[in-house]
Amino acid sequence: DDDDDDDDSSYEQLTSRLNAILALYVSVTFFVLTYRNRTSAAHLKRLGMFGVAASVALVATLMIMPRNGVERKWQHFADFIAAWIILGIVGSSVQDDSAPVGKQSLRQGLGVNGKTFLLLIVVITFVKLVAMSEFDAMWMVVKKPPDEQLSPLADFFISFATILMLDILLAFCYALFYGDEDDHVAMITVVVVMSLVTMGAMAKFAYLVKSAKAALIGDIVFVVLASVALARWYWQRRRREGGYNQIAGDEGVV
Repeated sequence: DDDDDDDDSSYEQLTSRLNAILALYVSVTFFVLTYRNRTSAAHLKRLGMFGVAASVALVATLMIMPRNGVERKWQHFADFIAAWIILGIVGSSVQDDSAPVGKQSLRQGLGVNGKTFLLLIVVITFVKLVAMSEFDAMWMVVKKPPDEQLSPLADFFISFATILMLDILLAFCYALFYGDEDDHVAMITVVVVMSLVTMGAMAKFAYLVKSAKAALIGDIVFVVLASVALARWYWQRRRREGGYNQIAGDEGVV
């Protein structure tokens, strides 16, 4: 019995840590996009629409969570109230009469650049979302408990992690379809930083992960590729800015 309790505690800690990381992920992505577009009412209104969808998903999940006693904890009630407050704040940003920014063509501007890499990230995130919601992909990565039964709290955390992943996907989709090149690069930067945070925060639970070394190598390879893409973009940007400055200087001389 004590061993079973320890197993439940380990999986509850794992899933709660996963939720904390994903919640931070959601916060960082929407904060970065809001800050980046703070001077454009049209972009902020469109981003607000995506934020409303993300907030409604959180509120709905907290409302329909399983009736297993978990909902009576004060932490759940605090999360529930916070989700409604977030929905109210985000919803107020789309009430004005200004027109939201229009959607950009997905095919236009594709190449060896941030938009193409962000498109790849969107596809990967969507596949992960479908796998987690429909095919119990959690157990493709994490070892099952000895009795193959999770506590109600751990089971809810897995479901809630799927909703948080949906919110992250919404932020990425806004950047891909409505953002500019700087938004694309900002999201890739967030992915790199949060990937490093995730590797550090989840290292404690490596013993619960199947093929932990292979998963770590995969994460490192992804971070390296994303970092190379970012470095290339920054180099191209500096080169363009240098060209503009040189042209401006030549015109001034003339």
